[in-house]
Amino acid sequence: MNVNEALEMLKEKRGSHRYSCYVPSLDKECIFKPVTVAELKSLSKIALDENDENFLMAATALILDLCTEELDPKKLTELDRIKLILDIKQNNQFDSDIYQITCKDCEEIYSVELDTDSMIEKLSKAPSSKTLIFEEEGIKYELEINLPSVDLLCKFKKYVNNTIKKLDAADASDEERLKVEVYFVNYSPMLFVKSIKINEQGIDGFDTLSISDRDIFLNEFPAGIFEKITNAALDEEKFQITKRMRNATICPKCRTDNTYDPEVSDFFLI
Repeated sequence: MNVNEALEMLKEKRGSHRYSCYVPSLDKECIFKPVTVAELKSLSKIALDENDENFLMAATALILDLCTEELDPKKLTELDRIKLILDIKQNNQFDSDIYQITCKDCEEIYSVELDTDSMIEKLSKAPSSKTLIFEEEGIKYELEINLPSVDLLCKFKKYVNNTIKKLDAADASDEERLKVEVYFVNYSPMLFVKSIKINEQGIDGFDTLSISDRDIFLNEFPAGIFEKITNAALDEEKFQITKRMRNATICPKCRTDNTYDPEVSDFFLI
């Protein structure tokens, strides 16, 4: 068997192997192809670069490519993305998830193994929406709060990075940069707004607005609503994702509880 024949055999074998993964927001099983060494190396390299935008887009692209049916990134949530990345890791027989933890009290460094099976089970529960209803200045608002889609998250991160590049090109002052950074941190909870009703009238097309158009629209809301949306969004993220991924670990030296939240990109640092 020559090299070309071996490559053809490997492609054929890969083409015949399949595994199913449950997609929470779609409430269905989807069939996936195995990941290749080249794809794993590419994702690992991006993870090492510590660029959130690039890793988010690369991980999303990998999920869409490996799935044998067409998935809509506008419908997949961040919870779906994290769960499917863990599924891909589990079904492709990657190494065990060994983490290095530094104790927050005595600074002892020790190893723990992540319970990936338990995390996948917790993440399999579909994200639930939260409804906010309140009145401001005689207007009734009804907002559906849920995890943002991966498509919206990618667009937001790109929007943020493009804005920062413009500041760099204009040689902006530290004060101008700080204002922009604070603004984006404050704005990010707005990504959790899935739909809006004003005086019981729905806003058509709100979920398809660009980041800049969402920004313009939401800027017209009363300031008092912003805090309500922020608190609801942070609670939703904490309940839907952080709580499901949280791992408790006790320092073997001083017995301090070093509960931690793993980063998804860490799963691909090989």
